[in-house]
Amino acid sequence: LGICRGMPGASIPMQPCQKLNLGVTRKSRHELDDFLQSVSQQYTVETYNLLRHNCNHFADAVAKFLLGDDKGLPSSIVNIADEALSAPQAQPIRQLIEQFEGSMRQQMAT
Repeated sequence: LGICRGMPGASIPMQPCQKLNLGVTRKSRHELDDFLQSVSQQYTVETYNLLRHNCNHFADAVAKFLLGDDKGLPSSIVNIADEALSAPQAQPIRQLIEQFEGSMRQQMAT
């Protein structure tokens, strides 16, 4: 598994809490397909990290490709997981997530 395609707003069975209008692209569907192919090895189950390399980071990379490097997602969205778990009170949860991800990677490697 890795990059999956779907209709906007239909990829997960939840309603989005916010929709942002990022602009209009001049890229073609073919250019987008080529871009997705070129980054497909960067966004796999093996490279996924809930805090530092997740679906928000992927969406930011796509937005930057489509709109220009200076027009990605707001950092408050890209880094939301890391920011939420940076408070001292959240450190036990951060450690639990990192341990869980480490265990999952070990299981996948065997």
